[in-house]
Amino acid sequence: MKATSTPTYKSVGAALLQLTDQIDEELRDSDQPLDYMRLYNMAETICLLIGDEEVKGMALKDFAEGFFKLEMAAYESPGSAREIRYGAQKILIAMCNIAIVIASDRINVEAARMAPLDRQSKKQGAIIAVARAQARRFWADDTRQEIRSGEMAEKVYQAMISLNLLEFLPGSADRLREWIKPEAPKYAQKGGRRKLPRP
Repeated sequence: MKATSTPTYKSVGAALLQLTDQIDEELRDSDQPLDYMRLYNMAETICLLIGDEEVKGMALKDFAEGFFKLEMAAYESPGSAREIRYGAQKILIAMCNIAIVIASDRINVEAARMAPLDRQSKKQGAIIAVARAQARRFWADDTRQEIRSGEMAEKVYQAMISLNLLEFLPGSADRLREWIKPEAPKYAQKGGRRKLPRP
């Protein structure tokens, strides 16, 4: 199971990686601390870890008010403005690092939890591919164009049983019909069973 397939990576992991790359680049290219808007962007990304929208909204509101107060304090004390911004930056970078650790832990847990499902899905994908190959072969041999989808599902189901694949099959041939549907030629998709010739 790839880490990039986990819910946490999709919701916050990619954004955190992108943010930290951008911040590293910005800090490397400038000797000035980040501005308050950039710090708020960091806070927004960190808050992606919060699942509860109401709590997330309250946290972002508190961040905005905190940054505003720091900005006002810096305005009122110009001699301390750089140090205030630098201190806020250090706090947000530390919070980003904590968020990365939390996200990484979640991603590892999710990847471990999803691995058996991923293996099962791959196994089922392989079984479906075998069923479709059987259906393709049987329909290729159906020169009189008589075998409909329902009948083919039964035929493929029996063929899969003879290949000792019963444990991987769905409960009935009717459910296997969905697996082989993409292989069905137009004539096989017509409703009902084919008519038997009269004696």
